[in-house]
Amino acid sequence: MKVIIAGPRDFKNESFIHMKLDELSKKIEISEVIHGLATGVDTFAGRWANKNNMPVLEFPAEWDKYGKRAGYIRNKQMSEVGDYLIAFYGGSKGTGMMIEIMKKLNKPVTIVDIEDIPKLEKKVRRLAIYSKGD
Repeated sequence: MKVIIAGPRDFKNESFIHMKLDELSKKIEISEVIHGLATGVDTFAGRWANKNNMPVLEFPAEWDKYGKRAGYIRNKQMSEVGDYLIAFYGGSKGTGMMIEIMKKLNKPVTIVDIEDIPKLEKKVRRLAIYSKGD
């Protein structure tokens, strides 16, 4: 199935997105990932697809061309191509709009509630080991 993956730009917990997509991909046959090329969830979905050798179809919003309507136009275009929506939803308007568009088309939607999930991953400190030259 061609699956649209959508969510907020300000959600930066990439490991959570990857974990949920790993889990959901066992229940939903994902043959292609579609996203809106925004920062946050969209970017993480693209990376997850690449890691899993899946084709990715990107629909960047054309803000300069369409102004405030660009997000809606992009979401409508994705809905016409996608068979299924996985929405990481925490109240964002754009993701909410994507959910409504898919429901109006009677296309299946899975909503992952991210309201209580930390938006940022904990920083992992890496130690660099340097060896002294001869």
